[in-house]
Amino acid sequence: MVRLLSAAAPLVVAAALAAPAAAATFCVHQGTGCPAGAVDEGADLQEALDDAAAAAGPDQVTIGSGTYTGPFDYTHPSPVSIVGAGAGATTLDAADDAASHDRVLAAGGADVSRLTVRIPVIQGWAGIAVGESAVVRDVAVAAKVLDPLSDDAVAGVILDGDAGLRSSAVDVAGGTAVALRGGEHSVMDSTLSGGAALLATPSAPVASVVRRSSLTGARPVVVQDAELVIENSVLRATGADSRGLTARCGLGPTASVITADHVTLLGPGNGMGILAHCVSAGETTLLTVTNSIVRGFAQAFTREAKNGGTAVVEAAYSDLENVAASTQLGPDPAALSSVVDVDPLLAADGYRLRTGSPLIDAGAPGPAAQIIDFGHGARRFGAAQDIGADEYDPANPPPDPAPGTPPGGQAPPAFGAPLALAAEAR
Repeated sequence: MVRLLSAAAPLVVAAALAAPAAAATFCVHQGTGCPAGAVDEGADLQEALDDAAAAAGPDQVTIGSGTYTGPFDYTHPSPVSIVGAGAGATTLDAADDAASHDRVLAAGGADVSRLTVRIPVIQGWAGIAVGESAVVRDVAVAAKVLDPLSDDAVAGVILDGDAGLRSSAVDVAGGTAVALRGGEHSVMDSTLSGGAALLATPSAPVASVVRRSSLTGARPVVVQDAELVIENSVLRATGADSRGLTARCGLGPTASVITADHVTLLGPGNGMGILAHCVSAGETTLLTVTNSIVRGFAQAFTREAKNGGTAVVEAAYSDLENVAASTQLGPDPAALSSVVDVDPLLAADGYRLRTGSPLIDAGAPGPAAQIIDFGHGARRFGAAQDIGADEYDPANPPPDPAPGTPPGGQAPPAFGAPLALAAEAR
């Protein structure tokens, strides 16, 4: 018996060492207490993040109601979820006199959800930065002081690696709402507003995806040395010299590519809806628009290719206002197929098609690439898919606009977590 026990003892020890560590919950709060079994960290969020980094296993850091002042960092590879009590309850911010070039929450590969982040308007700051395959979900991000004077003052959310954004609202006025860097990202069911609502910069030759989202800004979408697919989304360009979809080449190995399908892009009456720009030898920009509405711009598109660069614009089954006024520079003229310039007859909400719209059943033949439209309804009801972000449902037609309302004159609806703060006016 003794020999059996002594022989088995190393096996028992080895099994214990090999067993995965139990997940732990590190509880941060301001007097509300913690559930049984959680590690009580008091109000010290950074201490909780450090303790989670030191622990093995897929841990969770929960943050109770209240405002917590950082910045905060989590850089350990151990999987962690950072979870607030709701975007209307938990707020993370940083002091207005904090050092430059920082993040309110640098979360590494941790998932982040159910909280609000307030960004100090200091050059180089960001609200949330995540990487690897992390997902940011149900958050609201905004600047403490909305400053329309600088396009790069702040960034709301930075997605590195293959990180994604879901069901969130990001509003940084003159800054960049969401920056995509380095990998294959996805942005779904979110509302983005900034000088640039979405900026995709040098990445691997894989396409990031935006679906069922609302993007508003002087430059709603800007892509350089990256690939982006945007589907079933509403874009609104604002201000003077606006640009809706911008693809510009740099010096990276990846072509600058935007593929837009079922997008409703509305402008303020100036600027250009589509810009494909390349002035670098051997580099390429490609902008493809299908089943989309581009209206409210002085020019439907501008294509500029110089110094050996290539700029390509392709549009099919789309409604492009002022397409005849578009300008082209360089070889490879735009390829337009089944393109019209007609009043889309938008409904009172400014983005849906109303009864009698010429764009109903006017999209590309065959099945749609995505079966869910902007409003989470079915993509196809009639003989063919419609043009635009939202499919006309004859059983639930939207109301007509009030007399005198300009096409697309109302703001598109918001998706994602409601902004849980009133930004201070400068």
